[in-house]
Amino acid sequence: MLIRKLLVLTFLILAGCESEAPSPEAEQETSACNPPCAEGLVCDTSISGGLGIGICADSMCGNGSVEKSEACDNGVNNSNTTPDACREDCTLPRCGDGVTDSDENCDTSGQNNNFCNHNCTFATCGDGVLNASAGEACDDGSNNSNTLPDACRNDCQPARCGDGVKDSEEDCDDNSNDSCQTTCHCSSGYVHNNNGCGDLDECADGSHNCHPAATCTNILGSFDCTCSTGYQGDGTTCTEVNECATNNGGCHPEATCTNTLGSFTCECKPGYTGDGVSCLNIDDCTPNPCQNGGACADGIDAYTCTCVASAGYSGETCDTDINECDGVTCENGGTCTHGVGVANDYTCTCAE
Repeated sequence: MLIRKLLVLTFLILAGCESEAPSPEAEQETSACNPPCAEGLVCDTSISGGLGIGICADSMCGNGSVEKSEACDNGVNNSNTTPDACREDCTLPRCGDGVTDSDENCDTSGQNNNFCNHNCTFATCGDGVLNASAGEACDDGSNNSNTLPDACRNDCQPARCGDGVKDSEEDCDDNSNDSCQTTCHCSSGYVHNNNGCGDLDECADGSHNCHPAATCTNILGSFDCTCSTGYQGDGTTCTEVNECATNNGGCHPEATCTNTLGSFTCECKPGYTGDGVSCLNIDDCTPNPCQNGGACADGIDAYTCTCVASAGYSGETCDTDINECDGVTCENGGTCTHGVGVANDYTCTCAE
């Protein structure tokens, strides 16, 4: 306390009362202020703690006279504890001054607590005053509702999952539908609709994880993946099957099996005809390619001609005339002429 007075005294001595030259009357009235206060100001010694040192002010609160900036001044009746009294700073009693006046239910210095609002009314859920100290998270007064989405509830708590009202951020709130989770959102495999939660068709919206070579089948609350023909796996992973690796894929023994993505093909080998599953040998002797009476023997994509020895022809198709003059030398300069179509037939023509 002594330190506080010394500080105030030091301030007053250093600051003094800055003013113009006072009138004789003002100098007499403000003898406690040095220099004296200017005309219209009063020397207020109330803050020096009885030390007799004043400070110039436009009014002197507590002298019983309402002056200039004062709202009231009842002198010694000013009080910071008496209801409805002019306060010691010459201001009117008010909500937030810590004194419960006649027009107030309570006064907690402008702070909410568990029974009093900051506006000096009793804390009551539904009064439209948010009072966290009283346990309120919201209070919209008459707009509180237990049926309207997103409204502050009648217990002054916010809308929440499980209160039976579907709010804007909720898919559902009924606590009875198996597809509504305790988080008030649809269970996996379900989607919000006008009735709450309905089945989600993952196959249609592409949210499934089936393999590209699998067929997606929607089921209630889920989906099923089945590998397509020619693939094997659990549907989420599908591996292409090489059908040709087993029993030639079912193709004919005289056919070539070719594996393709998800399938295979059968093609009869050269010399055979058919669809690959059934193959027949092509008769290469029909029509008969052998000429000049040659005999045809069918093979696999081939044939063999046996030429008639007496016909005088040879070659793959018995179409080459045999030159009997090869290796024959006519005597005495004779000229050899071979016969056509007759084996071992040639003629020597003697020179003249």
